[in-house]
Amino acid sequence: MTRPLTVERPRGYVDSLDGIRALAVAAVFLYHTAIGSQPGGFLGVSTFFTLSGFLITSLLMRERDRTDTIALPNFWSRRIRRLAPASFLNVALVLAITVAVPSAWPRTGMGWDTVSVFGNVFNWRIIAEGGTAVTRFLSPYSPLWSLAVEEQFYVVFPVVVLAVGAVAAGRSRRALAWVCGAGVVASILASLLITPSAAFGPSAPLMEQFRTDVRMGEILVGSLLALAVPTWRVVNERFADVLGWAGLAATLVIWQVAREPQAWIVHGGLVLVAVASAALVYGALAEGSLAKVLALPPLRYLGRISYGVYLFHWPIFLATRDIFYSDNRPALFVTRVVLTLVVAALSFHLVEAPIRHGRALPAPYLAIVWVAGAVGLSAVAWSLAT
Repeated sequence: MTRPLTVERPRGYVDSLDGIRALAVAAVFLYHTAIGSQPGGFLGVSTFFTLSGFLITSLLMRERDRTDTIALPNFWSRRIRRLAPASFLNVALVLAITVAVPSAWPRTGMGWDTVSVFGNVFNWRIIAEGGTAVTRFLSPYSPLWSLAVEEQFYVVFPVVVLAVGAVAAGRSRRALAWVCGAGVVASILASLLITPSAAFGPSAPLMEQFRTDVRMGEILVGSLLALAVPTWRVVNERFADVLGWAGLAATLVIWQVAREPQAWIVHGGLVLVAVASAALVYGALAEGSLAKVLALPPLRYLGRISYGVYLFHWPIFLATRDIFYSDNRPALFVTRVVLTLVVAALSFHLVEAPIRHGRALPAPYLAIVWVAGAVGLSAVAWSLAT
């Protein structure tokens, strides 16, 4: 019998994972073009969720295994340094476009929208507004609901990891896996209990898909994968590669056939997408053909700037809706692609990477800077709101 091939991957940067980010952001990008080339591309967010759950859980468990604890202020300050710079730039871009292109979007509710963005609760604002056109479809902040869900996870999950470690010392990894598994089940049950099928009509806004409890299952599937492969160790490289290709195929099919709104998406479908994404991530950890494809330079680079692409593409789309090539959709599409990639690349190289890898401010000072910036930009938004 042939011994299974074992591959050890360092728990650091893996370029093939950037390829997954590239595919996910491309799916969302194509979905928002309204060309119809990727009708289920909104589920690219689900892939982001699962990958984030995998990476963050791996990071937390590595720190806990090394130091027997998790320095929460340091963890949260690292998240702020990673996410806040581009988020602040995105809000600044939105406010600048609001002044320069008054017809880009309605100003109704912009003050509260901006406050909820900085408060990491924009998903709940969408739900509270009932999915009105202004908040759900025409707000330049519309894609930021998913960022709010992730940041809520970043606040709560490290505390859960610490609590489980304190209660189940010596077997905390297994106990945490049970907690994450229970969280996935609870997320599915929440989607079934909170979203009655009768609520889904041909134009139903499907507000429940923005709930944190409904979406947490996708992130926790990634957490379970991280707990199953704590050293990013792939046993039987060939099997992992085949599984990864199967996960990619399933993901692409779902992105092509899914439609918003559809009841099955919330009623268990989101976790199904997460399982496919987890298979894709697992395959990307192997030294196989899938990892080589995902690590191709164009995909790798798009993955590196994917956060900025996700943030900036929607306000750019709205701002160019009526003023550039409105009767020439291919030219409009190319214009949006170029503008989005340029802005995202500039943000990454000039702002995000320098702040993330530069000298860190102590956590208290970083919090003061964050609050001051949030208050200042929110004040500007309130002054522009109607």
